[in-house]
Amino acid sequence: MLGFDAGTRRIGVAVGQTVTRSASPVATLQRAGDCPDWAAISELIDQWRPDLLIVGMPLHADGAGSESSRMAEALAQALRERFSIPVVLQDERLTSAEARSQLKQQRQAGRRRTRKTDIDKTAAAIIVQSWLAEHSNHGGHGESNSID
Repeated sequence: MLGFDAGTRRIGVAVGQTVTRSASPVATLQRAGDCPDWAAISELIDQWRPDLLIVGMPLHADGAGSESSRMAEALAQALRERFSIPVVLQDERLTSAEARSQLKQQRQAGRRRTRKTDIDKTAAAIIVQSWLAEHSNHGGHGESNSID
């Protein structure tokens, strides 16, 4: 599966495996205005050949949507139309904060400097990991606690 953390300027992308139940950051793509980098997304889909696409759904703490939520829904719909791959929306509350925390720990361990693009793709990995955790006892994509 490929996961997407859609921001106003960048889209973080991660790959997830149901066999290992793990996710890894892959790329951060730049947006051109409201338009995602469809060529880069196509390349990633060709490379990874996912069975499922997961788009992070930014919600307020009370579960209410926002302008960012509408942008995530639009990306999910465009992915469905362009690639004919199942797409689910996954609650992504606090994933960027968690990504910053993980990257800060890596930095403190002396691994390397972090960039804003690292936050985006790490947040995408956290989105995929949360989807995998919610579906650890389920066999397929149809049984979902995600926001569809």
